[in-house]
Amino acid sequence: MLNSDSINEPLFLHDWWMDAVCVGKHWQRVEGMPCLLRQRWGTRFIVMPQQTQIGGTAWTSDNPEAIRRKAAEIAHALHNLKLDYYYQHFPIGSPLPEALVPHGFTIRRHTTYRLNDLSRLDDLRSRFSENKRRQLRKAANLQLLTLSPGTHPANGQGISPEQFYAFHTDCLRRQGKRIAYTWTFFHSLFTACLQHDACTILALRDGQGDLHAAVFLVYDADTCYFLIPCYDPRHAKSGAGARIVDEAIRFAASHSRAFDFEGSMIPGVANHYAQFGSTPAYFYEVERFYNPLFRCLMSAYQWINRKKR
Repeated sequence: MLNSDSINEPLFLHDWWMDAVCVGKHWQRVEGMPCLLRQRWGTRFIVMPQQTQIGGTAWTSDNPEAIRRKAAEIAHALHNLKLDYYYQHFPIGSPLPEALVPHGFTIRRHTTYRLNDLSRLDDLRSRFSENKRRQLRKAANLQLLTLSPGTHPANGQGISPEQFYAFHTDCLRRQGKRIAYTWTFFHSLFTACLQHDACTILALRDGQGDLHAAVFLVYDADTCYFLIPCYDPRHAKSGAGARIVDEAIRFAASHSRAFDFEGSMIPGVANHYAQFGSTPAYFYEVERFYNPLFRCLMSAYQWINRKKR
């Protein structure tokens, strides 16, 4: 049997990550699971923190009895919190979601897209679709900018976190949407990741100085995550969307074993990622409404925030 002490936990499950993404909020571990515990509208609930793709626990086992016992322990611990609602994503391959179903939880399978072996980068890039190769040729003249932690990029070759946040805000505004996370949140996340050598920012700029695309990557030795990409819709045909992915994969190959696109269930986005030779991987969201009235509150909240990204 394996447990969380014998495997590498994704960076999303580390204390320092939770401290960063829960800035100004309360989180605690429940049966080893880092949980953001919220209290609003007279309710208590656990949800995923912003920009956090994996929750639950990295605990795993191939022993059916051990799995059932661990699921029962989690269900009991959550019940004792007197929650109105619970929602978390569990890691890819976790045996626990299905074991939680008999305890009143519902599960839904989600898809992400991954490049599972970055050790042979040339072979990997040879599997890009012709469409992506054509887009890469179009974007060949765009200048690559890399992370510059200070407020002002050094020698015009870098991009700062302030510039990235402003660029993402502008990209969404041009699409009639609003950014869902604050500068305070992003600064907290960026600073923590930088301190743990776990992030970078890449961006592409044309000869006139306009940014076309950018991405905030986070990584550990196992996986590099395409966490926050942003694209200027005015330059949708420049090929920058393909090249920022290619540059991210190149970066990931020197830092991690695998690359995770943070894939979407949206068909167009899924097709975009598949054209880089990625393969689907599956994880489960685990949910329980302890209080049926919480559904109404959730629906109202989602409607109010429908234009945020």
